[in-house]
This record gives sequence, structure tokens and C-alpha cells, in this order.
Amino acid sequence: MKTKRILCIVTSADRIGPKNLPTGYYFPEVAHAHLVFAADGHEVEFASIKGGEPPMEGYDGTDLANVIFRESAAFGRLNNSHRLGDLDISEFDGVYFPGGHGPMVDLFREEVVKEAIRTSDANGRVIGAVCHGPAALLGVTMSNGGTFLSGRRIAAFTRE
Repeated sequence: MKTKRILCIVTSADRIGPKNLPTGYYFPEVAHAHLVFAADGHEVEFASIKGGEPPMEGYDGTDLANVIFRESAAFGRLNNSHRLGDLDISEFDGVYFPGGHGPMVDLFREEVVKEAIRTSDANGRVIGAVCHGPAALLGVTMSNGGTFLSGRRIAAFTRE
């Protein structure tokens, strides 16, 4: 069986809101997902809008998955993330958007993210998101003029 390649796309935003609070990707949503992907034999790469070391929030040293991931080579790759615009998204079998509050600042408005979603969808790739990660899926206009979310059922935060 061919190894599947998953691209984990994280935020580059380090501040949010009128109080300019610190933010980033939510560490456990990267750590836990990476451990599952790796255990299933998948190769995981990391990208962010700006590339380099993305800001994080939510590290919990009492969570064994967090500790294992933080001590892994994958965490080193995450802290040297690819600039999303430099990658050929068609080389990946799936994309994953973890949450944290940062995606609410940048992922939903960046054209490079929208293009990654359009390309992945057109190539029949799996697109996953968790917590605030689905913000990346907002406002993605497809070639038929509809939006990526039109006619799809997703689990996400509600307006309530």
C-alpha cells in the first residue's frame, strides 16, 4: 500500500481581537492528529501562510500525546513549516486544518488556502478540519460558482 501524504496547514497568526491577545494553532489538535496519522503509516508535512515557526497555543505537558509530539522530529518539521504558497498541493493525498484561534485571523481570508482547498477537492483528496480549523473552508468559491460548503454536511461551531 502506498504511503499517504497529509499536509497539515496551520495558522501564522500570533495575535487576535481588539485586545491583541496571543494566539496560534492549538497544539493538542496537531499533536493528537499527527500521532494517529503516523500510527496509520501516513507521512505528514506542515505548512503555514508565512512558513517557518508558527505560533502555538494550548500546550499541556500533562497530555502524553503533546509530550510525545513535542519531542518528535515532526515537531521540528512543524517549527520549520513550508510556506503554503511554495508547495504543489496536488502532491498530497489530504489536507488537515487544526484549530486554535489563529485560523479565525488568517486561514479563512488567504487566497492560497482557498486554492489549496479547490485543488484538493478537484483531485478527490480528503479535506479535514477540527475546532476552529473549518474557518479555512469559508468563502471558497468553486469553478462552478458555488461555494465549497454548498450541499455538504459538516460538524462545526454554531452561531449559538
